[in-house]
Amino acid sequence: MSTTVGVTFTDDDRLVYEEAADRLKTAGVTQGCNPPANDHFCGDDFVDRGQMAGFLARALGPVDDGGGDLYIDDDNSIFELAIDRLGTAGITQGCDPPTNIRYCPDHLVLRDQMAAFLMRALDLTPIDPPPPVTTTITIPPPPESAINGVTDLAYQGDSATGEPPAKPPG
Repeated sequence: MSTTVGVTFTDDDRLVYEEAADRLKTAGVTQGCNPPANDHFCGDDFVDRGQMAGFLARALGPVDDGGGDLYIDDDNSIFELAIDRLGTAGITQGCDPPTNIRYCPDHLVLRDQMAAFLMRALDLTPIDPPPPVTTTITIPPPPESAINGVTDLAYQGDSATGEPPAKPPG
């Protein structure tokens, strides 16, 4: 049961995420998924890049939109202002590197993209992977007696038939 008073979604009662969803609504991070009523959270729905921009812009509060219209494909999106704010803040870099003139607001957010958004939003330093570990093993040559023993065996021929070797070892 939610501990948030007065602000609840009608589609999340007794669900695991109910309190989180209601707190996000109270904090203004989410508005709901069924405008204009916005009384549903739609916890089973996927999140697209436009919706994710809305969540992050409301949660993080960037206000500079860089003059607007950073991307050529978000003009009809209700999230255009949020998208421009995230782009200006360096949280998103677009969806079509290296030009990054598109945002792709209707594409689903993949986990690797979300990791990149959050890394930049939280100003986390990228972790450089350590260099590969290489191990050099030096195998000493066999002792001379072992080499001579192999050569001696080769000259004895086939022990089952007694035939000499077809070709001397070389």
